[in-house]
Amino acid sequence: MIARIALLCSLAAVAAIAAGVVTWNLSVAALRADIAAQAASANLLLDAPSPPESIVVKTLLRPGLHVILVDRRNALVIDGMSGKVDRHRLPAVPPPAAPGAPRRRAASHLAGLALAIAHIRPTTVRRNGISVTVAPAGPSLARLLLEDVASVLLALAVIAAWCSARVRRIAREERMALIVRAEATRDEAQKYQRFLAEAGHELRTPLTVVSGYIDILSEMKELAAIDPRLLAGLQAETTRMRHLVEKMLTLARLESDANIPRLLDLTTACAEIVAAIRRRYPNRTLEHIGRPGLSIVIDADDLFDALGNLIENAVRYAPDSPILVESSKRGSFAVIRVIDRGPGIPLNEQAAIFDRFQRGSPGSKPEGLGLGLAIVKRVVERWSGRVDLESAPGRTVFALFFPLEDEEPGGSTR
Repeated sequence: MIARIALLCSLAAVAAIAAGVVTWNLSVAALRADIAAQAASANLLLDAPSPPESIVVKTLLRPGLHVILVDRRNALVIDGMSGKVDRHRLPAVPPPAAPGAPRRRAASHLAGLALAIAHIRPTTVRRNGISVTVAPAGPSLARLLLEDVASVLLALAVIAAWCSARVRRIAREERMALIVRAEATRDEAQKYQRFLAEAGHELRTPLTVVSGYIDILSEMKELAAIDPRLLAGLQAETTRMRHLVEKMLTLARLESDANIPRLLDLTTACAEIVAAIRRRYPNRTLEHIGRPGLSIVIDADDLFDALGNLIENAVRYAPDSPILVESSKRGSFAVIRVIDRGPGIPLNEQAAIFDRFQRGSPGSKPEGLGLGLAIVKRVVERWSGRVDLESAPGRTVFALFFPLEDEEPGGSTR
């Protein structure tokens, strides 16, 4: 909308300037026509038998014209603009402005500028030692130029004022709309955060109770004649549900403003996270290589959640593949890459894979609620980073980008 108003204002300004130029050109054309007409009249008057010089000048004078008659036989000069009669021989051209006050000099300069812009040459008619010069009057032409420029400037000022008022009004309306949308989004986010937190806490208690009962049954399975496979299934599903609840609580925490930013050595932090997850999956090949000396400011729990979810995602969807975690530098960003050699992610799923509750295709036997990659995306957004995905059959790479830092959040240098 603002761009449209700017375009309209630009067109209006161009139209105002063009109108001023056209008005000036029409006025100059009319003045040229007057000079030509008066020169023709001078021809007729000088052909008449001995007309009085003063009558000739008065007859030819018109508003905006300067008429000078020079009678070289009688050494007579009549200036039609001033009405001055001089008995001395003078050039038959409009006299220059006499030196005087600064105002008169400025008026003379302005008249000279107007004459130069108009580019109208004086017309001289000669008969029997008498010459009549018809030229544009400098002061009148200067006044015409000032009026034309003033009208253009006034039009531009009106256009600018209107445009400014419209832009301010639109900006104010857009700002209010943004405030309303931001408040609505914040309210929805708070509701969503409360739902996740309350649901997670409500589910955690019964899961703890169920886990306790399963442990009791496991100890007395011989006495109760319970199939061990049933107990193993119950324990696995309870563990899975506990992991889902923890993810819900993690996402609720990430939606809040609570965090403890610290300056972390990225390579060391990644090595510790990989070691912790390797203990969960001792039968999987999980390695880390990293460039030393890379520091980022982040909440350590947030980094663990983001990288941990990427690694667990690779463990789940690439079960027969080794997993490599790399930490490196690219420009002003530290980069963490999680690489697996699994089947890859179908192209039609990649665009929405970081959405909440988005899980893999049915053929990949997805588990969970689809919150893991949503947590990853929320962490990088929370710390001014981004997450990239490259995937094809046989290779999938998730890359986390975080800004490099060398100072603690409080300002102390490392």
